[in-house]
Amino acid sequence: MSEAPSQHRRHTLLVALPTVILLLIIAGWSAFWFHAEHRANQVIDSWLARESAAGRQYTCADRSSGGYPFEIHVNCSEITVELPGRASPVVAKAAGFVGLAQVYDPRHIIVELKGPMTIGSAGAEPQVTLSWKLADASVVGSADSSDERLSVVLDKPVLHAAGPEGAALASADRVELHARRDPEDSKTYIVLAHAAQIVAPQTEAWFGGALTAELQVAVSGVDNIPRASVSDLLHRFADADGKLDVALIRLTAPDIAAEARGTVSLDAAGRPEGSLIVTGRAASALLDNVFAGSNADMVRFGLSLLGQPAVLGGKPASRVEVDARNGKLRIGPIKVGAIPSLYRLLPPDASAAGNAP
Repeated sequence: MSEAPSQHRRHTLLVALPTVILLLIIAGWSAFWFHAEHRANQVIDSWLARESAAGRQYTCADRSSGGYPFEIHVNCSEITVELPGRASPVVAKAAGFVGLAQVYDPRHIIVELKGPMTIGSAGAEPQVTLSWKLADASVVGSADSSDERLSVVLDKPVLHAAGPEGAALASADRVELHARRDPEDSKTYIVLAHAAQIVAPQTEAWFGGALTAELQVAVSGVDNIPRASVSDLLHRFADADGKLDVALIRLTAPDIAAEARGTVSLDAAGRPEGSLIVTGRAASALLDNVFAGSNADMVRFGLSLLGQPAVLGGKPASRVEVDARNGKLRIGPIKVGAIPSLYRLLPPDASAAGNAP
């Protein structure tokens, strides 16, 4: 008779054990998810705190998170961005954004921004509106350090004057920006940018059609970008022996193509210093359009005199060195003129400089 209750208990245990194990797994996964959600929000809060300390404010009318059990969603409605400006802050507003992170990698957040975005001065009506087909950003960061990687992609962006019938000012097929810290130097950023098929009234008139631009540069001597005037930022850049190592600047359009490579910094007086090797070609129609009459012929002669024969995009071009030293600018062997100090060209903005940390 004693065997029956024992068998019953074993049977009950065998039935209950999988349920207990399942409940433990669910509890463990829930704890893991809430920890990952906390880390993802830490990344966002840390970034917002660093931006706020530098004078750039980001606010959401409402912010929430969810996505249990496999993803982490961060939702922000009615986002407002306030950036320092010379006379008054610049304010940008958009409908909001949705951030997505996988539970196994909460440091990597994919953000989709909801448009359109209005941009203008604080306390005034928006001046321009930026719309797009898709706007994505990818941020890889941590709560205790600056962002390690940032990527922004705009698909079919259009900039137009604010208002229901605002005229289109510029558009592009795609704009990309990628920035990351150099793993070997925390004060150096590697920046890649690409804008395809830029269309604006002036570019079409000068270059015979849409313009495509590409930038590959390493910016050294910077740590963060505090709230300060442009002149103050240039002083900080020079004091830190900052440099722009230009791996590539490229412009292409139907009537023009140009590439530049080199290094640029600022000397003690705030004057650009360094050299760029520039290779370019321009269609005769472009020179005739920009330089009237015999002036176009003089420009052609000057380019052939100063530059060396080269090939760009499979077509004949000219290569010339643009050198800046001791406040003097040279193109090839010819001294062109003096270079003014950027400190004098960009006087400090008292309101911004006074708030610099």
